[in-house]
Amino acid sequence: MRSVFKLNKPFVHTAEEEAALREAYQNARGILKHEYDEEFIKKRELEMEESIKRIVAGLSTPEQEVDNFFREYKAKCESLESENK
Repeated sequence: MRSVFKLNKPFVHTAEEEAALREAYQNARGILKHEYDEEFIKKRELEMEESIKRIVAGLSTPEQEVDNFFREYKAKCESLESENK
């Protein structure tokens, strides 16, 4: 089985790989529960589902999705910083 997490280029995943990816996202959700309230997590679920769909369809890689997440997060932080100055 191909590694779901260590590929540099997108490809279409098998049902087994999709299941493994969904399990990883569920594990991450469990970890988030320790740090964030349920409202925050529910807001992120739609984004997480869209991310999974892009990865499974071969439109993106897990690495690209993480990069996009942190890029958006950084932009939001910078926006908040500039508002507070």
